[in-house]
Amino acid sequence: MAIAASDLPFERYYHWCFVDNWEWAEGESQRFGIVALDYETQARTVRDSGRFLAQVIADGGVTRASHARFVAPQAYSTEPQ
Repeated sequence: MAIAASDLPFERYYHWCFVDNWEWAEGESQRFGIVALDYETQARTVRDSGRFLAQVIADGGVTRASHARFVAPQAYSTEPQ
């Protein structure tokens, strides 16, 4: 996570969307909630990003263990989209 790697002091993080939802521009194609939504059944499943956020809250920040479990295995693009 770029924020965690930056060593900048930050006190808050706001995630755009708790659960996948319908977007005016993209319909149901973009999925970026920390909880996945099955539109057919309305079943909700917590994603790894949701588990990571829960761990950060429980630990009061990003720990080495949570970084190793959730962040290190990921590849994040820093290029503009």
